[in-house]
Parts: sequence; C-alpha cells; structure tokens
Amino acid sequence: MTSQSPISPQASDAKRHKARAKELLSSMTLLEKIGQMSQVTGGSWDLSQDIKDGKVGSVINEVDVNTVNELQRVAIGLFPMSDIIQFHA
Repeated sequence: MTSQSPISPQASDAKRHKARAKELLSSMTLLEKIGQMSQVTGGSWDLSQDIKDGKVGSVINEVDVNTVNELQRVAIGLFPMSDIIQFHA
C-alpha cells in the first residue's frame, strides 16, 4: 500500500489541470491575458472599473478589508477563472 501526499498531484491530475489551463487560455483574448499579468498597487482610484475592463490581474498593498472584499466580488463575477488568491492583502 502506498500513500500519496496531499500536495503531490497524481499524473492524471496534472493532465487534467494542463487541459483545463489550455481551455481557459484559449478562451481569453490577448488583452485579457495581458490584463491577468498586470499587477497594480491599491490606491485611491476606482480599481473596480479597471478590473471590469480586464486591465488588472492582481492587486497588492491594499490593506482595507472592505475594499479587498469588493474587488474580489468584482473579479469573481466577471472572470470565474480568476486566481482570487492574488487579491489577498
């Protein structure tokens, strides 16, 4: 009997994740891909609109929990494939 570490993916998991990544990337426009790679610092401007426009992939240095939560809600609603972990302050 062998044990599998919970952090070590099975080969079948890796194939499934690779296929899913290809599917998501093929459904995105070039501007969406560029937006996902754009990291901005939290600030006084309205980040929600930039997220809605696909111009922001991650936000750093935003310390207001209400703002962070709102940005997460915007991202989840528009881009279900978003990596929400990036939005944690």
